[in-house]
Amino acid sequence: MAQEYQQPVDSTSEPPHTQRMTAAEARAVIDLWQQERVEQTGLTDKPAVPDVAEGLDITVEDVQRLLSEVRARRLEEERALTVEQFVMVVRLAEEERKLAETQRQRADLRREQAEAERRRHSRTLRQARAPRRVSPPRRLPQPKQDALSGTYQVAGIILFLWFACCLYYIVATALP
Repeated sequence: MAQEYQQPVDSTSEPPHTQRMTAAEARAVIDLWQQERVEQTGLTDKPAVPDVAEGLDITVEDVQRLLSEVRARRLEEERALTVEQFVMVVRLAEEERKLAETQRQRADLRREQAEAERRRHSRTLRQARAPRRVSPPRRLPQPKQDALSGTYQVAGIILFLWFACCLYYIVATALP
């Protein structure tokens, strides 16, 4: 008997009811069984727990326990997906907020540029419309001239010449 367990097992030599199958094959067999049952009974409803128990040859309690585990796993997957979706929504909202802020800043900058251009244009128009005021050239202040000032100038020149002549006479007579 120990030799039976040591020998490699050939799946083709086993009787059909004891052959092993992969999980994918098991699912395919169950799906095929469900399709045949729907065709035979004409029911298109989902299989009931007792029907699955009968098809798998296990108790109804085992099927209910397995069904509860499958549903719990699916719920956990949905929750995990929900958390991932929440994180994505938060990231998307943050990106949208940043985009809106950038757009607002660009709009503010455009508005400021337009206001500066309007002010520059307005100043240019005012300067073009305003008449130029030309002021007369500045003149140096002229001394007041009256009738006596000319007379005084002539008298000053005569006095200077008399003084120069006197000085010449003194110097010329004093020298031998």
